[in-house]
Amino acid sequence: MNLGFPSGTAIAEKTHRRDERADIPNEDKPIVFLFSGQGSQYYHMGLDLYESDARFRHHLDALEEMARDLCGQSILALIRDARRTPSDPFTDVPTSSVAIYLVERALTRCLADHGIEPAMCVGSSMGLYASFTAAGCLSEEEALRFVFEQGRAFAETCEPGGMIAVLGDPAIYRSEPELQRVADLAGINFDKAFVVSARAGDLPVLFALLKSLKLAHQELPVARPFHSRWIEPAKARFEALSVPFVGRRPRIAVACCTKQDFVDRIEVSGFWSTVRNPIMFRETVQRLEASGPCRYVDVGPSGTMATMLKYVLPPGSGSEHRSILSPFGPGAKRLADLIVALRATRSASSPAQRAEVSKPSGGAHSSASIQNPGHSMPTINRQILLVSRPSGAPSADNFKLVETPLGPLRDREVLVHNHFLSLDPYMRGRMSDAKSYAEPQPLDQVMLGATAGEVLESRHPLFKVGDKVMGMGGWQEFATIDADQRGALQKVDATRLPLSAYLGAVGMPGVAAWYGLVRIIAPIAGETVVVSSAAGLVGGVVGQLAKARGCRVVGIAGGPEKCRSVVEELGFDACVDHRRYPDLKSMSGALEAACPNGIDGYFENVGGMLLDAVMLCANNLARIALCGMIAGYNGEPTPMAQPQLMLTKRMKAQGFIVIEHVEAWPEALKELGAMVAAGKLKYRETITQGIQNAPDAFFDMLQGKRHGKHLVKF
Repeated sequence: MNLGFPSGTAIAEKTHRRDERADIPNEDKPIVFLFSGQGSQYYHMGLDLYESDARFRHHLDALEEMARDLCGQSILALIRDARRTPSDPFTDVPTSSVAIYLVERALTRCLADHGIEPAMCVGSSMGLYASFTAAGCLSEEEALRFVFEQGRAFAETCEPGGMIAVLGDPAIYRSEPELQRVADLAGINFDKAFVVSARAGDLPVLFALLKSLKLAHQELPVARPFHSRWIEPAKARFEALSVPFVGRRPRIAVACCTKQDFVDRIEVSGFWSTVRNPIMFRETVQRLEASGPCRYVDVGPSGTMATMLKYVLPPGSGSEHRSILSPFGPGAKRLADLIVALRATRSASSPAQRAEVSKPSGGAHSSASIQNPGHSMPTINRQILLVSRPSGAPSADNFKLVETPLGPLRDREVLVHNHFLSLDPYMRGRMSDAKSYAEPQPLDQVMLGATAGEVLESRHPLFKVGDKVMGMGGWQEFATIDADQRGALQKVDATRLPLSAYLGAVGMPGVAAWYGLVRIIAPIAGETVVVSSAAGLVGGVVGQLAKARGCRVVGIAGGPEKCRSVVEELGFDACVDHRRYPDLKSMSGALEAACPNGIDGYFENVGGMLLDAVMLCANNLARIALCGMIAGYNGEPTPMAQPQLMLTKRMKAQGFIVIEHVEAWPEALKELGAMVAAGKLKYRETITQGIQNAPDAFFDMLQGKRHGKHLVKF
């Protein structure tokens, strides 16, 4: 719950505008993210940042797509509803809960792009689920589904009610029997503020009682009496939803405001207590402050947790607090101020610490090399090995998760914390021992893969701590890389583009799309270009590049939802659902209807029957760029049905391996980067949280279960 006053009130505005503290001193303090829950939501939340910050917009759009599949409607459209104002109640429990999670998660991702990540998290009620995602023990998809389904459970099993924020000594509640009869104590904000919950039928009595006691109060935008006896009917459904997560442990410290302490592992009873027990924000902060001052960053929609800190932190605590989003202030400016302040703090570390960071050392990793205040250098690396070769579709038995110690760096080596792992179809081919363009992935070694991350320690003069980099770091949380190897490590500018983009639209997949279209198909305005696997990252980029060159673009994708996305979001002229046309005759007929002037260029990601159908519809002198053949990855290749068409139509088909064409990368990246920065190149990302979930995400990618670029966030 958001236990301050709702963001659309005069009281909230008054307190909010005086809570910010502009100075952040230079001493080392851990960064603590504050995640709020129900009651912090409002229509148009985060919209000023959405319209002005490309990273935040990108992340919110990506999460919105995930949520739309789950909820069956656009949550972002609900937030942006022009018929509403921020002061209108946004009280539908399932959708408002998802909206809060989307905004908090998008802001957390955006901050990570700027190198700002928490050492600890504080979750207030439903905000605990976003905390657990930040801590790596709930994936975004898991958290979204849980948030939505628990919202439905409350809406369907609990009677309507409300929550009232009260300005006054919490002891008043305990001294008034009538107050205890009609309301439950839902939480204590600080010494002179508390919250009560009551059923809808008792609210008039409660308001009259508070008025008689001369207590200023404000109803929160909440439709159920959370943190009270009246939500008990939802307990069984709620606990059943939490069972799959039992036993998971957060990778960073997570404090729960109903527990008033840190969460060691997820338990069913602990999950239920986050919504049933009173929220004790004051006591939770006191628990954190007992270990020393912190730097608090409120990532909630309204910023009221940061406001409450003003009244909770003891004089001289040394802690600081900032918020970003608010109905009253420009989120973009607050975000920019926060980034500048934290960067200044890091650059102003003590001389001894700066010397330690820059000094080469043959010993163990120095804790001074870590980026975030309060962190120590890692000693254990979690890796996924390929332990057997698949026969048919890959399975979990082909992989093994291991933990290995991190040793000291050698000269010219760099230690990188991999933030993102790219999952790509080519990996399936490398898992087999068949002869190909590259050697097979060795068994019992870290599974190969491109990564983007941050330098934690460096013994190479060209790389320094904090640099954002990309390279072939593999399926592991940390990579020790010989930076002298050609192409092993490359710096990237994460202030211009999201870090994840360098593994997708502005990385190898994007360059592959550019090269196949521009150098092989070489289309001219007015021609028709067809793209298979059009809902994937590569296919989506190909189509948008072709549209920018004046072509008619037709995609091929699996399922009506993907086809809708290809046309409505990526701007293709048409999309053919190959699942509706299972044989060559019907598929070629569908392509003829979508391409009345024939096919001049084809970007191939799939192969098999799709290639045959395109060849039947192709014009003379058509050009085919062969980028992938995923149809044959899990079994015997499908031979061409009519190879003579290559001759009679004088077609050109050329395969290519994009890493062999380094001369084209600068030109490709220049165009791709400019389009992404300008918002002219759209792409989706499906991000799975946690290295342990990488194999399942890989299987989903091969089976086409999600759209766009598949990434794993470590």
